[in-house]
Amino acid sequence: RSRAALLRARERGREGAPVRRCAGARRAAGYMSSQRAGGSTTSVVSGGRRKLHTTWPDGSELVEEYDAVSDRLLLRKRRARTKVGAAGEWAVEVGDLSSGRAAGGGHGFNPDTALMAESSANPAFSRHDADKAFQWRVRNVPYPEGTFDVRVDEQADVIVIRTTNKKYYKRFEVPEVRAVGRKLHPDAMAFHFKPREATLIIQYAKPLEVLKAEAQDKLERAKLSNTEKEGDVDCKQQ
Repeated sequence: RSRAALLRARERGREGAPVRRCAGARRAAGYMSSQRAGGSTTSVVSGGRRKLHTTWPDGSELVEEYDAVSDRLLLRKRRARTKVGAAGEWAVEVGDLSSGRAAGGGHGFNPDTALMAESSANPAFSRHDADKAFQWRVRNVPYPEGTFDVRVDEQADVIVIRTTNKKYYKRFEVPEVRAVGRKLHPDAMAFHFKPREATLIIQYAKPLEVLKAEAQDKLERAKLSNTEKEGDVDCKQQ
């Protein structure tokens, strides 16, 4: 679908269902603010990025990296302590762990915790949001463009990627859309394939409530003081 269709879709709810924007915006704001609630956050600007590191008394951590100029989210990852108290593996929600760049791919290789690296030729799924849309990329899928079938499973409220050659299959949800009380709608989704990069790109237009919540979260982040060195100052989140 065209970019204009994505923009129009953002203003639409599920066909035939009323859109409660005020309630949805409150839920979205609550979801965004709960990302750091109850934790201690440090903020530092380094290498053109603003990096937020939030920790909680139970040892869990959240790391966010934003472009220092555009404020676009480049990386969000979190981890919790294991049952024996050791640091768990990072779970990347947005961006890429191996390179720390939004344009990267794969799952990374830690020589301290892994015995072998994942093959760079394997399909790599990651999320890289744009300003007005959620975006996901599947790299290393060198198949003909007509091989891909991407659609919204409205009953399960997830996006499904499959290939006709049965070499790739993926189901995933969009938690921010659920947080505002919306259901995924096929008209809000679009996808295209870049054969030269062997990359499939899926986009889903952000509902207006999500855009408002992100704007509010940006204001909250602006209240955090930047430190010269990571870990210098803790900013308590309410």
